[in-house]
Amino acid sequence: MIFINMDAVEISDEWLRQAAAAEKLLRDAPDDSARKRVLKARGSLWAKLAPALAKVSNDKCWYCEVKQERSDMPVDHYRPKGLVSDARSHPGYWWLAFRIDNFRFSCTYCNSRRVDVEGGTSGGKQAQFPLVDDSKRAFASNDPLRLEEPLLLDPIVGADPGLLYFDLEGKAVPNPRLCPEGSVASTRASASVELLHLNHRGIKDQRKQLNRRLTRNFLRAVESLDGYKANDPASAGVFKVAVDELSRAIADHSELAASARAFLKGRRGDGDNAEEVLEYLGL
Repeated sequence: MIFINMDAVEISDEWLRQAAAAEKLLRDAPDDSARKRVLKARGSLWAKLAPALAKVSNDKCWYCEVKQERSDMPVDHYRPKGLVSDARSHPGYWWLAFRIDNFRFSCTYCNSRRVDVEGGTSGGKQAQFPLVDDSKRAFASNDPLRLEEPLLLDPIVGADPGLLYFDLEGKAVPNPRLCPEGSVASTRASASVELLHLNHRGIKDQRKQLNRRLTRNFLRAVESLDGYKANDPASAGVFKVAVDELSRAIADHSELAASARAFLKGRRGDGDNAEEVLEYLGL
């Protein structure tokens, strides 16, 4: 999962005007059926914003951070605009349907139900939106959303992406440093891994290959650091190549950059040289 600064999303005044008009139609609608008609008629609005949402993440899914070239990359409503499958009596967060801060750029694998038979996993957010305490759920536009504590980690909340860690085999797990067993943080991370299908075999294999490359280059950097600092030409060559490779992997434009950063931060405590290499990488 990658942190997204929503202030960086470029939105035209015309789009904002149309969204405000659509929201007014929703609020003026006399019943659920009328609201559904408005949502259907104005549904192209959030699709029009997809390029702007994609731009801030270098075309990567905000949840899994992978470029899904075969995916339609839908604009997900973080809080579902219609049915909320976790609360059957809920009318949907219809009042947020055209709010930019409720949009998340999502690949089909994270947003739609998929079953990975060979990998033994399934997932996809769909209309799910579970809360830590469902009694705090907002049912109407005048209910305070701030009282809700979503189980689903949110890419636009700075503290949330760091709750995930990725082991050597590429598996997404709660960050052991930030998610003590039995904590709400651990529950949220585990639920998000399942809801967003972050351990789908395809993406897990990509992380596994990445983490093995990171491990090789990290060890090369650690082992050559003393020679690099002593101006030994051979060691300096190895160190610079290794650090360059690591730097490219954690650059914002790279696929799985957040995963790479989380994995490398997990090497803290591996010794003084490891800590120093992480400093060179800005981690």
